[in-house]
Amino acid sequence: MKKIIELLIQGSPKQAFKDLWAASFSLTLGGLISSIMTGLDAIYLSHLSPNALNAITISSPYIGIVMSISAGLGTAISNSISRSTKSHHLRKELFASMTLTSIAMVVIGFLSYYSVEFIINSVGLHEDKSLKPILPYFEDYWYYLIPGQLLLVMFTVLLQILVAFGDTKINLILFKVCCINIILNPIFIFGLKFGCKGAALSTDLAYLFGVTFCLFNSKKYLRFKKIKYSSLILPAIYRQTKTAIVVFVGMGIWSVYGVLFNGLAASQGAAVLFAIGIYDQIQSFFATLTRGICGGFLVVFNKTLSERLYSNYVPIFVCSIVVVQFIFLIGWAISLFFPNYFKSAYGINESVLSIELATFLKFGAWLLFISGIPRISQIGFLSLDKSWLFALNSFVMIILGYCISFFLTDIISFSAIPVGQVSAHIICDIVFVPSFIFLLVKRIKKDSVSYIHR
Repeated sequence: MKKIIELLIQGSPKQAFKDLWAASFSLTLGGLISSIMTGLDAIYLSHLSPNALNAITISSPYIGIVMSISAGLGTAISNSISRSTKSHHLRKELFASMTLTSIAMVVIGFLSYYSVEFIINSVGLHEDKSLKPILPYFEDYWYYLIPGQLLLVMFTVLLQILVAFGDTKINLILFKVCCINIILNPIFIFGLKFGCKGAALSTDLAYLFGVTFCLFNSKKYLRFKKIKYSSLILPAIYRQTKTAIVVFVGMGIWSVYGVLFNGLAASQGAAVLFAIGIYDQIQSFFATLTRGICGGFLVVFNKTLSERLYSNYVPIFVCSIVVVQFIFLIGWAISLFFPNYFKSAYGINESVLSIELATFLKFGAWLLFISGIPRISQIGFLSLDKSWLFALNSFVMIILGYCISFFLTDIISFSAIPVGQVSAHIICDIVFVPSFIFLLVKRIKKDSVSYIHR
């Protein structure tokens, strides 16, 4: 710890913050817009019917899998672009990225269409009478959202390519996508009375326009006519696949987390499923905001590690923590001190729902409060070539959280769900955060010796 403090003082936190801002601003803005789009869907549909919001809650973990695949592909191409020094190498990396993206879209489309029965059975929509009214809302939303899921993958990858090349039109593209969704949502849901179909269609069209805008701006980078097969293409595909899988496992495992806890909530009744749906929306909103910071940290930290500028390792790490923790503290304050805002936004009047939501918000606030440092340290494992620790951190937290919640359900009812999540988070933080700091100090010592002997 003494070494960490010394390097923080010796380094340049101001420059680290500037580098982090430059690398993560567009990604953070994209996360904000994605959060707004998802949040508006949830708010509109909760006013349409609690069952409509429950349909989104059931869908969310599986949509999260698609988002994790998108994030993995985006991270892979971002890393490849930042490490490519020759133009012909860069073209092959881009070609490899588009190949992987196309394959991913085909697989996602196939699995999305044929996984409906599996999703329905995972929460018992056919079995529980209180959950059966959710079924038509879910089917409407899910089937109409499949094109949007495919477009999301392409949009994320193209956006990441533009970010990596420093394109200045990214923010405008994101703003347009958000505006299209905001305008179409109420028209389709309430004006044309499409309900859940309308929410899905507005998302589909927003991402369609987003892909179109991105293709128009990225066509100068995606010129493959003159590209020829060489031994460089397969290694590029392998490297990107490896990175994408690691990120997907680390992030996608949280979708398994959602599936498990949705099943646990559904076993407590539709009211608890409704409450956990709002709770998840709030958690997801702030988590999505921080993904941009995490992505920026990964890019800047990787670049600094490759240059062996060991004096900047700690400032970048600390600045990333400060920014992420600040975002989570906003969520903590809103959830803890302004719970009535969410009740009003989602149109909750029933006293039972109010009690359940208040319980989830209280524990959710503290979950946000303790999430800053572990989120950045977990991403840092990727940069230090300890991807297995990245995945292990998520895996242990999920299994531990579910087991605690499952065994406490008979004792404290639905409160067991957030209690289990917070308890698992604290236990994993105690183990994995010091592990990252130990590895970081070890890397600093190694690179400082190499730097001196240059």
